[in-house]
Amino acid sequence: MTLEFSSKAKKPKSFKDHELFSQLKIPPGVFFVIRCDGRSFKEVCSKVGFKKPFDKAFAELMVSSSKAVFEGGLNPLFTFIHSDEASFLFNLKGLKAPQLHELVFKEAGVNLATTPPWQRRGIALIWEEEVKEGFDPVKGAKVKALRLQLKEDWSPPIFASSEGRGYIERSMEARLRGVTRP
Repeated sequence: MTLEFSSKAKKPKSFKDHELFSQLKIPPGVFFVIRCDGRSFKEVCSKVGFKKPFDKAFAELMVSSSKAVFEGGLNPLFTFIHSDEASFLFNLKGLKAPQLHELVFKEAGVNLATTPPWQRRGIALIWEEEVKEGFDPVKGAKVKALRLQLKEDWSPPIFASSEGRGYIERSMEARLRGVTRP
């Protein structure tokens, strides 16, 4: 929300006075998506010198920014990054692949079939269980522990496919289990 004041307008005591949804709460156990979309994306990219329509350095910045959400303690179940937008959990809205390919070719002259997967499908941050080997000094033996790792996937499957649905489910299940046990 942007607040503008005329010289005659009385300024608020705080921005909290103008919050519209401050009492809105999400019930426990409900899944939801938070979508973060860039502002003045085209203008900023032009000024900074990022390549059009996709720039790997910018995509890496988006991954780094999205990882900061995890590092800040919010721990989404799934994150999807595409262009200047990051969706935390998952958002399946949009055009079907053939419609999207046609639109991009018509508007930008880009054949999506010849672009890298991260430019077509985005980048996913997923949770995976990983076996780590270590040494238990009490037992004096090698041990294996299952740990939860946040991974970047620059070539995720198509989410509408059974492989893609399983991919998202595995990430969510791993995070919900919160694996740290041996």
